[in-house]
Amino acid sequence: MIDHALQIPTILPVHPMREQVVFPHMVFPLFIQSGDMPVIEKALAEDRLVVLAPCIQGSVPCGFKDLSRIATVCRINQVFRFPEGGCKVVVEGMRRVRLLSAIQLHPCILARIDLVVEHSSTGPVTEALVQSVNVLLKIAMAAGRPLPGDVMKMIDQIGEAGQLADLVTVYLNLSLREQDKLLSIIDPLERLKDVYLHLTNEVQKLQVRGEIQSEVAKRLGKTQKEYLLREQMRQIQEELGQEDPRQGELNELRKRIEDGDMPEQVRSVADKELSRLERMNPASPEYNVSRSYLEYLCSVPWNKGTEDNLDINQAQDVLDEDHYDLKEIKERILEYLAVRMLRETTRGPILCFVGPPGVGKTSLGRSIARAMGRHFWGG
Repeated sequence: MIDHALQIPTILPVHPMREQVVFPHMVFPLFIQSGDMPVIEKALAEDRLVVLAPCIQGSVPCGFKDLSRIATVCRINQVFRFPEGGCKVVVEGMRRVRLLSAIQLHPCILARIDLVVEHSSTGPVTEALVQSVNVLLKIAMAAGRPLPGDVMKMIDQIGEAGQLADLVTVYLNLSLREQDKLLSIIDPLERLKDVYLHLTNEVQKLQVRGEIQSEVAKRLGKTQKEYLLREQMRQIQEELGQEDPRQGELNELRKRIEDGDMPEQVRSVADKELSRLERMNPASPEYNVSRSYLEYLCSVPWNKGTEDNLDINQAQDVLDEDHYDLKEIKERILEYLAVRMLRETTRGPILCFVGPPGVGKTSLGRSIARAMGRHFWGG
């Protein structure tokens, strides 16, 4: 318990806090590095009192100008020294103080302080707010917010607004800046109102998270049930001597891959994709995508070709026979064939027909294939 009769000196050593704000009525373990030991040694040599001040600027090293003006004076209850240097101290928050000025900066900060006077807040508004905070805490615990049982018992016994606000703040997921803002609110009722808003937001997030987890669990349960039913169906079909349709489909794809005369690199990709498809749930949207990709690989005429007929006059006759007008398109096709004939290579630009359905893209491709003596693949 805090000894309110303890006399607090007006000059005390100050330790910057970069990750956590220590509030009054809070017991907190603090790890001190060997470079920060002078502040602890100074406190232990006198009244075991040290001021823990938020360093919201994040400066390294943190100077007096970087510290928040409102801090917490704490009493060092226990010290555990480490052989390699540094120590662990257990501190107990006592009172809010205001940092006035720095007396010393090295080897540790010594500052002149002034106690912050907090007036007790009573009345129907305070009582209603205290009850509301207690209810929200219970809702948060029910929604999965971890909170030690002894802390909840302690909170149930607190009726003073400022002390309740400080204690609840410790168990909220707040940033250092938000914690510092709450530490700087002197009016207990205003501080508890701020905590109530943060707690309300926390409860809403927990409830939404709970609904999402419940929906995910429901969907996973449905997927697992479908998987079990499919496995049972497969076993029944095996007992009856019937082939599983899915396994039959996979076997057919495997045979098509083996007979597809694919290049080695393409065959490696196809085998890998088939192995992935075998492990995939048929209900997954990716299953159809993967299967369609394999069917496409199997349908491509790998290592099959024809000798091109690059007779421009014959191509002109075929295009005129199959298509009326389309003068510019026919001229472009004939130019393409002429360039192919002169370059005597299969490499070069690719003709691309673009347009809405029904304008003749496929029929033009079929005419080009007929003129060149190629097998038309793709429609």
